[in-house]
Amino acid sequence: MSIMAYAGNGAANMRSLLLKPVKVGNITVSANPQTLALGGTSIIYANVTTTLGTSVPNGTAVNFKTNFGFIEPFAQTTDGIAIAKYTAPAQAGTAKITASFGDISSDLNLTISGP
Repeated sequence: MSIMAYAGNGAANMRSLLLKPVKVGNITVSANPQTLALGGTSIIYANVTTTLGTSVPNGTAVNFKTNFGFIEPFAQTTDGIAIAKYTAPAQAGTAKITASFGDISSDLNLTISGP
């Protein structure tokens, strides 16, 4: 079961409540593409595994955040992978994308290039 919370300032978060305890061991983040044009989009993948190396259960909520641009704040896993869409701002720079579950997180940098 997942619980979603939204704040008046636009912040959002999702937490998974699992009937069987699941211990997340690792999150690996990737993007396609990793270099974007101004205002471009990228699909962000978070591959989430347990401490045993198996995929987490379907529906596990993964939180996403960025320091530059916009990313969907959370997504649920299917076969251990959560997918979120990132949209670059209208200026060049580097965006740090973070995917997290509890205390486990992983980062990825995206390059946003100007004309």
